[in-house]
Amino acid sequence: MKLSAYFAFLILMSVSACQSNIETSNIKTIHIGSGSHHAMYYPVASALCEVFNEHNSDKNIICKAQISKGAEFNLNAVENGEIEMGISQANLQYDAYTGQRQFANNPHKKLRTLFAVHDEYMTIIAKKDSNINSFADLKEKSVNIGNVGSGSRILFEQMIKKLGWTQKDFKEIYGETGSDINKVLCADNKADAAIYIVGHPNKSFGDMLKNCDAKLVNLSTKEIKTFISLAPEDFFATSIPSNIYKENPASIQTFASKTVLSASENIDPKIIYNFVKIISENKDELIKKQPSLATINFFEKSDLKLAPKHYGIDIRKF
Repeated sequence: MKLSAYFAFLILMSVSACQSNIETSNIKTIHIGSGSHHAMYYPVASALCEVFNEHNSDKNIICKAQISKGAEFNLNAVENGEIEMGISQANLQYDAYTGQRQFANNPHKKLRTLFAVHDEYMTIIAKKDSNINSFADLKEKSVNIGNVGSGSRILFEQMIKKLGWTQKDFKEIYGETGSDINKVLCADNKADAAIYIVGHPNKSFGDMLKNCDAKLVNLSTKEIKTFISLAPEDFFATSIPSNIYKENPASIQTFASKTVLSASENIDPKIIYNFVKIISENKDELIKKQPSLATINFFEKSDLKLAPKHYGIDIRKF
């Protein structure tokens, strides 16, 4: 009898394990490609996933922020089916969809637009003793421009090309991203400045302003006009608001672009509809988690050039 009971117990445990494996295999994970762990895209993607997971009634579908090499990687990975969603600058997404610039002859026709995530400001942070007071002053200086494949580095390369410069016009180029910028900006005899296209307020920039004897740098009116001409449908003149950083109380004149969340056209439209619906209905909670998302936009109307909306979206329903 004891032996029979033992075998019955083994059978029961085996059945339970099989049921557990079946339940686990039924869980679908939606990945949002972001950036490095210390860059802006990662906390933004994390906030989106947290809100979705908290309010999604279907617990067999979960969202996860995925660390990546940045915007270009995200767009390629969505197109290739490696991830379901990815964050990038709006102009970069359109270049990918239409096969322009670094995506020449390789149009990403599976890309679909979900919504605008946050505004990203072209930001120059420089050491106070560097004598850098405009973009033009970066020439012949040591500058951090972000990692290869990041939206910041891609835009920087487009900007200097517009001016007729090359990377040889700089004393040295560094490729740190996110909070790792402080490794070269806060060190002696390394970067004089860093450029980054990023949302504000931003903890990494706040820390550098506080701890690295640094300042934010205005772009001149002429520079802003020149750089907006790179993508006039996507870039707009604006300013980093005053008083969001104690160490840099004045507003900073620059230009900005929208970032967008893209998805593959192949994702189930019911999943897309539910995802966008949950994010839309819980916008206030999302902004509390990540203040830069105050400019989130669900594109009831848009003048931006973008990939088409995903057919799972019907904004009129919510």
